[in-house]
Amino acid sequence: MNKLWSELVRIFPLLLIILAAIVVFGDVSQLQVQLYQLSMVAFVIIAFHIARQVLFPYIDIKEIVAYTKYNAIASAMVFVGMLIFIIVIIYMGVIK
Repeated sequence: MNKLWSELVRIFPLLLIILAAIVVFGDVSQLQVQLYQLSMVAFVIIAFHIARQVLFPYIDIKEIVAYTKYNAIASAMVFVGMLIFIIVIIYMGVIK
């Protein structure tokens, strides 16, 4: 239960960004459709995450992210990757 709580706290800012994007960019009358699209995007992300863990259990993302403390270029690449990830989710769930 503690791991679930920590994961929810970790994704809370992302959920707030997506909710703000739904309100700002989306049509309020189409909110139900937008939330359905967003849930499908979330389902696909979860499925790919589980598939990555099953297929490549030896790849530890936490180790890769921890390495960014020692290298500024790696830190910038992680930041840009997360930014692209958020933009894709907002595009797929809200704007498209």
